Order: sequence, then C-alpha cells, then structure tokens
Amino acid sequence: MIAVFAHSELTDSFSAIRTALVTIANTVRIVVDGPRDGAMVRQRFALSGWALDFSATADSGVDAVHVWAYPAEGGSPLFLGSAAYGRQARPDVASAFGPQYGRSGWALTAPRLTPGTYDLVCFPHRTATATFSPPARVRLTVTASGY
Repeated sequence: MIAVFAHSELTDSFSAIRTALVTIANTVRIVVDGPRDGAMVRQRFALSGWALDFSATADSGVDAVHVWAYPAEGGSPLFLGSAAYGRQARPDVASAFGPQYGRSGWALTAPRLTPGTYDLVCFPHRTATATFSPPARVRLTVTASGY
C-alpha cells in the first residue's frame, strides 16, 4: 500500500490522505519445454526451455537457470546444475516477445538420479537484481533404465 499525505504550510500539519494498493508483478518468465509435467524419463535425460525478464531493455535479462530435483517422497533437494543459458536460439520466443529475447533458451543434461519421482524446480537468475526469481516446476518419474 502507498499512502500520500497532504501537508499544510499554514498549519504545518498533515491532513488529507490518499491510499492506493500496489501490486508489484514478477517480470520474469520461465518455461520448461521438456520433459513435460508427469513424464517418465530414463537416466541422463535432457531438460530445456526458455527464460526472460520482460523489464530488460537490451537482452533477455536472465543470465542463468539453476535446476534442483526435490524427491517427491521427501528428503533433501539435489542440485542438478546450472543450465547452459543463452546458447540456444529461440526464434519462437523472439517472434512472440521481440528480438532481444531470441537467445533466451536454456538446456541441461541431468546427472544420474536414484529412480523415483521428483519435482524439478528451475530458478531463473535476473541480471538486473542479481537474484533468483520464482521458479517453474515439473514433476517426473526417473526410471532405472527403460520404461
């Protein structure tokens, strides 16, 4: 909430007040193209997608994507790595949002995981604030070898 007070020079006091509710929108968007939510995957599977910051003025506004695997049964999350970011051309993203977002693709080959169900959580890193933004999540099942 923002509040604005009127100040009277005559009485040297604050009188009238106006308030407004303000919502600060997240300007970062991250999408996981694959694997899709609910997929069954084999060991050493590939993840890919795109991430951008709509408030960026010169480039995609994102410089990294960190990927974590959270076991669905509980336990400590596993850091899968920092995805290769900006190397994947994304003409579809550039066409939808503008040419500055054409290098917004990311990809990561996951290390071996114990077979089971995981929530893969992908955190985009904003260059403007040097902070991680709200993530994208997909749930998948990792098999021992084949389906």
